[in-house]
Amino acid sequence: MEETHSHYLLESLHILLDHGLDPNIIIDDSNVMWETIYIDIPNVGAAALRLLLEHGGDPNLDLPNYGTMFTEFDSRVIEDGYDYGFAHVVQCWMVLLAYGGCFQGKYGDTPPVTMLNGNNVEIFKNFEGFDYVFEWIPGEPYRPYRLDLLIFDKEKKEIVARRR
Repeated sequence: MEETHSHYLLESLHILLDHGLDPNIIIDDSNVMWETIYIDIPNVGAAALRLLLEHGGDPNLDLPNYGTMFTEFDSRVIEDGYDYGFAHVVQCWMVLLAYGGCFQGKYGDTPPVTMLNGNNVEIFKNFEGFDYVFEWIPGEPYRPYRLDLLIFDKEKKEIVARRR
């Protein structure tokens, strides 16, 4: 791990944040929180995103040429998580949920998950304790990307959330 370019990422972000890095700043259509979607080492990108959100990052930040931070991550969850097996995208999406990521609009601010067994989305701040599986939605005909995303607690072995 020490040989990869992302080994010191979290320590570097701590230094930058301590010296005034604004997680919400957009320069040339780019934002440091958005770039975490490209860190394809499980746990690293989501941990970096969590750190940025803990330091004032907005999970619903408007991104130039896109939608909001959350809606862009959400639009990639099924394709990137299911088709390509990119766990890091699903992990980042869970972290955004935990810090208030949601769909915004005329129906109010709503997260695209149903939390189960009395759980709250804030449990995903500790995303490392959760994993996920995809399954076809029962009773519906096959359609590409019409999948349930089931998130489960690794330790308790129980499903804590569902995204349709």
